[in-house]
Amino acid sequence: MKLILAITIIWIGAGMVTDPNRIFLPDAVGFFEALFHEIGSGKLLKNILATFARVFSGLAIGLLIGFPLGILLGISGTARKEIMPLIEFFRGIPTSMLFPVFIVIFGIGELSKTVIIASTTFPIILINTVVGCMPRPETRDRRDYLSVHARHLPRSTRMLVTIWDALPPIIAGLKVAISISLVLTIVTEMFFVASSGVGWAAHQAYLGFDLELMYCYVIVVGTIGLGLNRLFDVGYGKVSKALGDFDGK
Repeated sequence: MKLILAITIIWIGAGMVTDPNRIFLPDAVGFFEALFHEIGSGKLLKNILATFARVFSGLAIGLLIGFPLGILLGISGTARKEIMPLIEFFRGIPTSMLFPVFIVIFGIGELSKTVIIASTTFPIILINTVVGCMPRPETRDRRDYLSVHARHLPRSTRMLVTIWDALPPIIAGLKVAISISLVLTIVTEMFFVASSGVGWAAHQAYLGFDLELMYCYVIVVGTIGLGLNRLFDVGYGKVSKALGDFDGK
């Protein structure tokens, strides 16, 4: 926080002693005027909510598909050998190369944006779930005990133990997927047809050469990314504390 305050003070001071007609970096006063105008008009909130809707819709689809499929591939060596090569094939294709494909199939509306985000978050969640559900040195003893001494337990109970052991890699993958979802949402808002969203607003400001507003939305995107990661860490910490450490200590 102190560093941010220091940078702001330097920025304001630089605006007082440098050319006011400079192009590349607007003065801090103009930046904050643009920011407060967007807040007061309600445009900033509208664009943030539109971006959040796209981020979490794509993320939810990727999670709903990747999580159960990852569990299946993690506990079944046969399924893993058959399906993982196909997953790795599509994962090797850059998402940007698939943009035209998704546009042709799903159009240029909201559906294509959601599919792009879901198609990128899906393999991240799936692979981390697979890694978590596969036997690892730190979980092998517990799995061996279950296979020998807990055959009488319901299959659902044994599955819960497997999922519990897999939570650390799954959560790590989910955190990465959230960040990737935000990045892709901004990109699709900037270069696909849109009428709202943080990326769309930044691009419109750029086209109108409104640098104060453009920098305003750049800072907003960074703040959103930081906020999402902090919220995720806080939520993970509270859940971990409530349920106990994943290693059983």
